[in-house]
Amino acid sequence: MSSSLVKFYVSAILIVAPWLYFTLPLSRVKKPQTGSASTNQTRVWLALLVAVHSLYALFELIVHAPYNIFTELDVSIAEPSDVIRAILLHSSSIPDLSPDLNALLNRLRAFDMREKYILYVYDPS
Repeated sequence: MSSSLVKFYVSAILIVAPWLYFTLPLSRVKKPQTGSASTNQTRVWLALLVAVHSLYALFELIVHAPYNIFTELDVSIAEPSDVIRAILLHSSSIPDLSPDLNALLNRLRAFDMREKYILYVYDPS
């Protein structure tokens, strides 16, 4: 089992356990109902929807990690965007880069965006 799946399972348990504790009526002490039964059922379904969405987002971020330009191309973080663009064009058989990749390279021109990329995406391992 890969380490990313282990991270996902641990994180999923940390998300699902509190949801089960606060959502399932068996885990709470019976209190007098202040709202109607349909309102409580709606809250349970909305909480389930949020939990499923959280698990999906977590799975996409942990198991399918974002593509990292710097480690894949083996270039320095301080490399200018134009040099990275030239390396990508040289290694590609397509004469033009995709619009998403062009947008990323344009954003990485600013140093503060490059710092954010380092903080949230870059993994030097």
